[in-house]
Amino acid sequence: MKVLNYDNSEILEKELALKITRILEENISENGFAQLLVSGGSTPINLFKALSQINIAWDKVTIGLIDERFVSQESEFSNESLVKTHLIQKFAASANLIGMVFNPENETNNLDICIQKNEGFLSKKIAVSILGMGEDGHTASLFPGDIASEKNLEDSDFKGILLTNAPNHPTNRITFSKNLILSSEYIFLLLIGNSKMKVLEKAKERNYPISKFMDKTNVQIYLTSTKS
Repeated sequence: MKVLNYDNSEILEKELALKITRILEENISENGFAQLLVSGGSTPINLFKALSQINIAWDKVTIGLIDERFVSQESEFSNESLVKTHLIQKFAASANLIGMVFNPENETNNLDICIQKNEGFLSKKIAVSILGMGEDGHTASLFPGDIASEKNLEDSDFKGILLTNAPNHPTNRITFSKNLILSSEYIFLLLIGNSKMKVLEKAKERNYPISKFMDKTNVQIYLTSTKS
């Protein structure tokens, strides 16, 4: 695990955006395509904007969601809507975005559809996954105290998509599994602010979900205590 500490978030986001696009370009050159998984929430918004302004062959990039709230795209809580607003813009408007909620009325049926639609991420190389972390030490939609999450975090084999429950609204979540995320070529954990850094320091001691991603050779932590 490599840790990179930056003076402020603006420098971090610009450098990480360049790093990610270089990796995507390498994958496109080698394979003819590249796959990128992203997290929602407010933390990566400026990173998304920075990525959208870099001119690469975005039409050969497929972007997926690491996790999603079980809500329609019209909801303020939709990660898919957030990614469309901030990443699928400018040069990156030609990228192929695959969501996770297709039937917001039926969670079980939606899981089946989601697995089918995201088959490429389950069967082909994922170049980059961008992770975040909550104040409770959760990452993706893998939460402390949630039975489905904790079972998955201890599972050494399952690579797929599962349903979990968050401690806050909207509680119903859908997420890529720990092992599928860890199969990515590169994983970047983006942390901004002192409070997140303090949570990370206690992660192993308290067995937070994020601790299962630490000390992996393909994980790099990009952090800063200062928001630009």
